[in-house]
Amino acid sequence: MIGSPRELLVELSPIRDDAGRGIGAVQIVRDVTDERRRQQAEAQASRYESVGQLAGGIAHDFNNLITGILAYSSLIEESLEAGDARRHDVVEITRAAGRAAELTSQLLAYARRQEVALRVIEPNAVLRGAEQLLRRLLGKELELSVDLAPDAWHVRFDPAQLERVLVNLAINARDAMPNGGRLHISSANVTMPAADLPQPASGAGDYVRVDVSDTGHGIAPELFDHIFEPFFTTKDVGKGTGLGLASAFGILQQSGGAVGVESVVGTGTTFRIYLPRAREQPAAL
Repeated sequence: MIGSPRELLVELSPIRDDAGRGIGAVQIVRDVTDERRRQQAEAQASRYESVGQLAGGIAHDFNNLITGILAYSSLIEESLEAGDARRHDVVEITRAAGRAAELTSQLLAYARRQEVALRVIEPNAVLRGAEQLLRRLLGKELELSVDLAPDAWHVRFDPAQLERVLVNLAINARDAMPNGGRLHISSANVTMPAADLPQPASGAGDYVRVDVSDTGHGIAPELFDHIFEPFFTTKDVGKGTGLGLASAFGILQQSGGAVGVESVVGTGTTFRIYLPRAREQPAAL
């Protein structure tokens, strides 16, 4: 592509005469840009896989503990009279355990250990269905606009998980626009070569790309390699778990899709979601 930076490997080999004196050199220049990108993508995917395995193991054991807490708190609540002041404390315990269970669910999604119901769907239908929910999440201070390709292909994905990805990205965008702004969601059909797809896409081919763009404070380039890692967050303590983007990454990874990011500090961020095209028609409900 004209104007894009390239990485070149230059090899010099000296040319000598019969007496061993240097009389010149042979220069070989090789474009290794794509090779380096593949290596970096493989290294990043391997790192995410290792972190995902660790997160999944922790989440599995933690989920067992939470299940016990919820069961016993429910028994205690049932044993207390309606006017007992202790019921409030038990209800708070149940709520806290419920929030912990949601975090565990997000970890399992990142670690690819959560069940997904893949089926052929119309992505635009899911996006339209999630629009009202997203408007409530964003509040009155933020503007939401949606621009969907009328001929968007069918995709093979879990509709509930796709909505979850959108919610996680919308919440992330909302937090990046504390003083107001705009969130724009669009869909488009794209045919992508493998080199241009973010990891962990299933390979070159046809995808429906869903762009989620905000006008927030942006993400510094040096953070791109970390934003999808669980518990990584730039938010203040107590204002973010660092699991929203990790959960979105895990859901897409499990389903053969992918997510990439483009951002300019002070201008905004666009997350590009790639959903693999399905050639079949959606099943009748």
